[in-house]
Amino acid sequence: MEYESFKRQIISLSSTESKQGKLYSNVQVVGDQIWFTRESGSREDLSIRELFAVYSRLDYINTTILRKYITGLKFSPSMAILKAAGLYDPSGFRITHRAEKDAIVSSEIKVKEDFSQEQIEIHDEKAEGKFFAALSNLLDNKYVLAKTLGKPVRSDQVFLNSHFEEMKFPEAVNAKIRVVLEELNSDYKMPRNSMVQHIDGMIVKHPTMGTRIVEFDEEQHFTPARLVTFTALDENDYAGLMQVYTAMIKNNDYFFNSVLKKHRLKFSSDDNVPNWEDFKEMILTYGKPNNGYIKPTAGFPYLGGRIAQRANYDLLRDLAHFSESNKNRLEPAIRVPKFLIEVICKDGFENLTMKQVQDGLKEGFRLMGYQL
Repeated sequence: MEYESFKRQIISLSSTESKQGKLYSNVQVVGDQIWFTRESGSREDLSIRELFAVYSRLDYINTTILRKYITGLKFSPSMAILKAAGLYDPSGFRITHRAEKDAIVSSEIKVKEDFSQEQIEIHDEKAEGKFFAALSNLLDNKYVLAKTLGKPVRSDQVFLNSHFEEMKFPEAVNAKIRVVLEELNSDYKMPRNSMVQHIDGMIVKHPTMGTRIVEFDEEQHFTPARLVTFTALDENDYAGLMQVYTAMIKNNDYFFNSVLKKHRLKFSSDDNVPNWEDFKEMILTYGKPNNGYIKPTAGFPYLGGRIAQRANYDLLRDLAHFSESNKNRLEPAIRVPKFLIEVICKDGFENLTMKQVQDGLKEGFRLMGYQL
């Protein structure tokens, strides 16, 4: 949305109310300022350009996040105005019109192409935004970074490369990765680029949880290829995670009705979840060569290669704390499956309130051995 279009939506307002019921009346636009009257009778102004910067950058807002973008103690009226103007929904998620969505998608695809022409991600950004908003509420916003919160992870905070040889792992870790790559039929010709921009989020310097990569895992992560990578993980770091993820990956209903659907695949569900070798054969038999979710990709030059690539990238995130470049500043990653929260809350993620996600997250952490 262009600035003038944004401004026109603000002009249409006459009054608005905060979530707590505070009324902001006599809303008027004068130049690049919005004037409003508080219940106390004081007349104050807001910068439209500051609000436009918020809308242009942030998929999700709350009054804590707005403190970094809005001048003065005007976070509540800013939030109320953005919602009343139809720019953010009642939960704080940005409302994006179709034309803007197309432009954003186009921009994101360009970023992915710059990183690697083989990259295809299929995130549900609204679900990811809800997850990190819930995590931020649980831990305090100051400890949580996330793309969807407008605070992406930076390369000076963590090192992550798409090729394990660039990660400066101990040789014992490299040896385990090579075993995994052999089983995943890699030719080792992966790109050698930073993957920091693809990290979902981080917890930073939390009193009990320390500093860790945080990943919100949707259906595409629960494949037989991912199961192969667990042989390289340390059970002391990931015992709870491996137990939960193994159960999910081997869940027939979830695999055939959700995981395959996410990859635009359809197999007979007469048998149990296949191992990696059998899964590759099934992809060759039933997969369509023009399906981007299973296409050959750098390092994995065969149909189904994109699935193996994702599993490998997940493994590199899981092992990042062993890197010499992350020594003494990073602990083992935290992963939370969307499906686990749905099972705990007994409803689809899109139907859950923020309070339900927070409660589900607490229980999910407990099941996987993480201490809040």
